[in-house]
Amino acid sequence: VTSTVMLLPEVIIPPVSVGVGYLRDLTLTCTVSSYPAMNEVTWYRNGGQVSVSSSAVVMKTISAVTSRLTMKSVTEIACGNYSCDSMDSLTAVVTVGSEAFLVPNTTSVVEGDTFAVECRAVGCPPLSITWQFRK
Repeated sequence: VTSTVMLLPEVIIPPVSVGVGYLRDLTLTCTVSSYPAMNEVTWYRNGGQVSVSSSAVVMKTISAVTSRLTMKSVTEIACGNYSCDSMDSLTAVVTVGSEAFLVPNTTSVVEGDTFAVECRAVGCPPLSITWQFRK
């Protein structure tokens, strides 16, 4: 009688917290141990499978057990909990650095006139804006 023992996939890299600057590239690496060896590693973001629908997201299998997920020019949309091969095994928590800018960024006014300036901010977790006036 011959019996084969099957081992469920197990992520063998501990979870990490990753912060990335706005519009910067990000690469996550996942190593999975299983028997028999897996042919492909699947990536998940917040429990849903990561889609490679554009050149902005690249998945590359390094070996039978290691995979890299690279995201180009990340924005706040990339924030979330990432895992590989098992939706229950957390691989990385990704946050995106903030970027704040004034609209318009320069303006000229005549003393005594009123003007409006808008501040736009992106990033995650969501940002809070505070205004200060300095003479």
